[in-house]
Amino acid sequence: MIKYLKILSLFIIVLNVSIYAQAINEIVSSIKSSEEFKNASWGIYAEFTDNGEVIINFDGYKSLAPASGLKIFTSSAALNYLGEDFRFTTDLYVKGNVSNEGTLDGDLIIRGGGDPTLGSVIVKGSLPLDTLMQVWSEAVKAAGIKKIDGSVISDDFLFDRVPLPDYYPWIDMGNYYGAGTSALTIHDNLYFLYFKPGNPGEPAEILRTYPVIPKLSFI
Repeated sequence: MIKYLKILSLFIIVLNVSIYAQAINEIVSSIKSSEEFKNASWGIYAEFTDNGEVIINFDGYKSLAPASGLKIFTSSAALNYLGEDFRFTTDLYVKGNVSNEGTLDGDLIIRGGGDPTLGSVIVKGSLPLDTLMQVWSEAVKAAGIKKIDGSVISDDFLFDRVPLPDYYPWIDMGNYYGAGTSALTIHDNLYFLYFKPGNPGEPAEILRTYPVIPKLSFI
């Protein structure tokens, strides 16, 4: 009976793999024949890591730019080394003394922990920037601080000082998704620029930015 169950289980597993591979092949065939991809260069290759059995191989050995496909490896590495319960932390530190009147004679330090979701408008479930600032403000007040007689310092030294690789395309550097890595990232490392177009041949009028960036000027 036990042997029969093992054979039955193996049959079900093989059947599921077969159905799974068949479904993938049908999807690939559908993409190949679609109007949108008729002139595209693309490929896909997948295999089981335990036995090397190929699940799908369509131009899998063609030299192509991997693009966002590499996120699979970075995400897998993060799960492996950090664990699925890992949480980023961003800490607020006080350097100095707080008087009885609530004045900090020193600095407030924001120490980044590499959290990519601080004030994010892209990552679902993130606290909006204004809400995040309010949370930090309440934390400072809860520490008895009403006034800072010093500086607010951002500490992003957790990561190395090479935010971008040497071979990064210039066209990507100007986009939000190409922003350099930082231990202290706010609002996805981007800001929105609001402007009003002028008459043909005349420059546009810059109205504002969000978030507001003090002392930023446009020529």
